[in-house]
Amino acid sequence: NLCEDLQISSRLYLYVVLRKVMLDFGLNDRVLTDYIAEMLAIYLHSTKLQRPAVKLHPMGYLFNLTKRLRSADPSEQFPIRVHIGNYALFLLGVHPERLRSRSRATATPKISFVETLGANNLAAAARCERAEEMGLSPIMHKISKNFRKIRLVLNLMAEHEVFQREEEATNKEWLLT
Repeated sequence: NLCEDLQISSRLYLYVVLRKVMLDFGLNDRVLTDYIAEMLAIYLHSTKLQRPAVKLHPMGYLFNLTKRLRSADPSEQFPIRVHIGNYALFLLGVHPERLRSRSRATATPKISFVETLGANNLAAAARCERAEEMGLSPIMHKISKNFRKIRLVLNLMAEHEVFQREEEATNKEWLLT
């Protein structure tokens, strides 16, 4: 594992690599980089997202979240919207093959639909009172506006197997517990 070889945390490794690639894409914002790096670290290590039902049917998971949103009270809507946006970005950026292979086999929505779903939910989350209270409105707006560009950054990182190394390290840790 590269992080072990360098003796740095996986979060720092993700931040440094992400920062470099985001700069190459014209995204010069440390707060944005920090948010995306933290989201990646959380989602890459999430046992919930490693469940077979979520891995095999990621769009079903997103649609279930969207259904929950309809019946959620206003205090529950913010975290659901953030999760929908973050998960859509994670899925499209880190695991686009899950959608591509499923869309050929089934009537899974196109990548542009999932991008819009994620960006719109983050934009709506940014307008929530809770986002204002937490100081997250600006970053949510920025991610929403740059959703596709950030997704392409993550795609490039995935092509260079940055996330595969992270997931392999996580899987090894899981086997040891």
